[in-house]
Amino acid sequence: MIQGGIFNRFPAIQFRGENSPTTITFNLNASQASSSHMLNIGITAAYNNGRPSIMVNGHALTNPAASSQPNSRSFTIGTYRGNNTTFSWNVPASYFVNGSNTITITPISGSSDLGNWLSAGWVYDCVELLN
Repeated sequence: MIQGGIFNRFPAIQFRGENSPTTITFNLNASQASSSHMLNIGITAAYNNGRPSIMVNGHALTNPAASSQPNSRSFTIGTYRGNNTTFSWNVPASYFVNGSNTITITPISGSSDLGNWLSAGWVYDCVELLN
């Protein structure tokens, strides 16, 4: 796992209309930057088909399909447990640099939002970058 990211303001829930994007900045040394890495984002629940769209240093990763979740507002009514899902991407070494790197996470959906707090989103379980 890559350590040393800036996480002092990481959200528990990410809404497309309210607190997006989430940006993670972290450093890699030359050896780490020369390898591919697996990026995992675990969620406990999602609303309105929310799922993460990822950019690594300006390179877009493939957008995932929506996860299977209960048909409710879930976390906007006080529950954060849906059908746990992990989205995974294999990030090629060519997307990384020696030094400062950035991952940007933005919700996508394909559905219309009802408002900022009723927009596509999810509850985070974890974000990890494995080497």
